[in-house]
Amino acid sequence: PDGRPRPLGPAGVFFIRRHPSPAYPPRLSTLSHSPLSLAERATLPLRTMSDSTPIGAVTATLGEGYSTDLSVRAHAFRADEPLKDGGRDAGPTPVELLLAALASCTAITVRMYADRKEFPVREINAVAMRTDSGKGKLESVKVVLAVSGEVSDEQRQRILEVSKKCPVHQSLSAGVNIETVMED
Repeated sequence: PDGRPRPLGPAGVFFIRRHPSPAYPPRLSTLSHSPLSLAERATLPLRTMSDSTPIGAVTATLGEGYSTDLSVRAHAFRADEPLKDGGRDAGPTPVELLLAALASCTAITVRMYADRKEFPVREINAVAMRTDSGKGKLESVKVVLAVSGEVSDEQRQRILEVSKKCPVHQSLSAGVNIETVMED
């Protein structure tokens, strides 16, 4: 009920649930700060704490073992590997975070579209899961979308089409050029 991703079933499956009530703002917390209300978050600058870090950048700082502290804008969270892979299971794996990004982007895109078209959508659930071997490179993913409300078959079909237009889905489907450089 707090809007945060929750692992479901096998590793690599994440469930994002968007609460149906707009009056229910989930409170986001950081690793080192108390939760911020929506009003407090609205007063934060749109840049990161360091003006040299561009918007859209995520900083990863490796801690003990594989535990990695991540920060983006005013938010902080942690990634890690499971115990069986030598980690401490202090957070989702990097691949699980990628699946969480896809599930949340899908749910958000559907909500934006449904709101704009005034479709009577009450709740949106998106599950992104690996459908490959689960080892190494992510090769295939399945997204299961559930929408509740008095939605017609035609509206459901359109929602399904729009769900595939979320930026994360489009990026993963098209492939992304990545440049890695060593800082001096």
